[in-house]
Amino acid sequence: MWSIDVYASCGMNGYLWLCERNGFRMVLPTLINGLGDIMNNHVINVTYINPTPHKHIPEPPKGVVMPKKVLQETVARRRRDCTAPHVYVVM
Repeated sequence: MWSIDVYASCGMNGYLWLCERNGFRMVLPTLINGLGDIMNNHVINVTYINPTPHKHIPEPPKGVVMPKKVLQETVARRRRDCTAPHVYVVM
């Protein structure tokens, strides 16, 4: 079992596992009646295993400049009531 490099995979983590059911097959039998087998296959089949549970703190990648939050007043309108409450939206 090989650990996935978080930096090389743009943040994906977990494990890749090659076992008896995985591997490389030159000929793949088709599952559709009337369709021929896949010949000269060059795809490696691997199993992905989820990472162990860990505390996740979401944060933007290094170098990201976050825009300043702007608070704007908007008016929410109701169908039957002409008195609309004021709603503040963070943009």
